Amino acid sequence: MDNNHLFDIEKQIGELWGSTKSAHKRLDELQLVTQAFYDLASDVKVMVGEMAGMKNDISEIKQNIDKYHTTEPNKIIFNAKNAIVVGIVTAILTAIMALILK
Repeated sequence: MDNNHLFDIEKQIGELWGSTKSAHKRLDELQLVTQAFYDLASDVKVMVGEMAGMKNDISEIKQNIDKYHTTEPNKIIFNAKNAIVVGIVTAILTAIMALILK
């Protein structure tokens, strides 16, 4: 083997070494990105679980509110309030109409 051939082999080894280091660096970066995706997926899974719990809580609250508003005393009070408001609005509108038609 002559010196030129040895020099070519050393040059190729150097290029391979540089390429290998570059590939390792890219792999390390990809591992970081992959880990970030796994972490994100894990966080989303936790959020979905919490949202399901919140949905159940909201449904329970709505049922309690519906149950509260459908009891007979509450219906009577609600209807009485509505009747009073309608009566007041009707009286005001009647008075305004009477003033306009004079």
